[in-house]
Amino acid sequence: MNRGFSSKKRRRKAGGRALLLVLLALFVLAGAVLALVFGLRGCRRAASKRTLPFGADANFCYTGDGFLYLSGNVLNYLNLEEEGKNRSFPLDSTEFKLAGTEQLKVVYSASSLQVVETPFDNVFDGIVKKVDCGNKYVGAFIENEDGTHSLRVFNSAGSQCYRKDFTDRVLLDFGFEGGDSSVLWISELVTTGSAITTTITTYDLNRESTTGVISVQGQVAKKVFVTKKSIFRIQCRGYECLSASASGGRMYMLLTRSGAEGIPLDVLSMREDTTADENVIAITDIADTVGCFVCGGRAVNVKNNAVTVYTAKGAVAESTAFDGTITGAEKLSENSLLLILGGEVMLFTIK
Repeated sequence: MNRGFSSKKRRRKAGGRALLLVLLALFVLAGAVLALVFGLRGCRRAASKRTLPFGADANFCYTGDGFLYLSGNVLNYLNLEEEGKNRSFPLDSTEFKLAGTEQLKVVYSASSLQVVETPFDNVFDGIVKKVDCGNKYVGAFIENEDGTHSLRVFNSAGSQCYRKDFTDRVLLDFGFEGGDSSVLWISELVTTGSAITTTITTYDLNRESTTGVISVQGQVAKKVFVTKKSIFRIQCRGYECLSASASGGRMYMLLTRSGAEGIPLDVLSMREDTTADENVIAITDIADTVGCFVCGGRAVNVKNNAVTVYTAKGAVAESTAFDGTITGAEKLSENSLLLILGGEVMLFTIK
């Protein structure tokens, strides 16, 4: 009986140790899974680099979902997410310029414009001075042969749907609201005698009607930024706006003093509604800076060997080092930059 009892006791102890080992193994496994999950989350937050299939001297443009670029007289479209959407189109010249968004791709020359994959080649009696694309429409500012100017807008089928001629007014800038909006905005300079007025007009191309007019007396609004809730115009005397970003209900502007070099840059943020709520942070580490931008409400400083992302309060969130020397940088979107390292072009994505 005693031996039997002793044997059962040992078996219970052995079973207890086995259960403990199993529990420990499960805890170790759970820890590994948690570490993997948090590690993956960390990777998602970290920036990523991607080398692009064209050089720094290529003719290319960013479309929001990929790139248009020319190889000789062949137009190539590179989709960044789905390889099956890549396309190539032969052109009859190598002198085209490129513009586009996710929904609309355009090639244009000094005197013509064509929406990609449409039969309409719009030829102008004048010179194309500027082209800007929305997701549904593309606008071209033309200097006509008689010296006058006109703004012409084309739909996604390549047909002209709007024209505005400028005789007693000067077009300062134009563009389209983001997303699937059909709203065109126009900034004009009106002069009457010695007085000047900047007029900003919004026009719904679908409804063919003016939806809003803002007049700024006695000032020239150099830059206009249109968001879902507000229209911002630069009127900061002594400052220039280097970059802008709308994020989280706020507008962020990267400002520098006009004509100044080697001094800190300021990031000014304001609410998109009518509430007065301004905030300013300074970016002081600007030695060896190639370019500085605001993306998704955060300042991004590109130096010749690293890219540093700041928090909304001005602290360093992360910094990514590069082996090569960064010689050029351009903001593409609210979460991506184009970097040039020698003759190589790289897409830098901020997670």
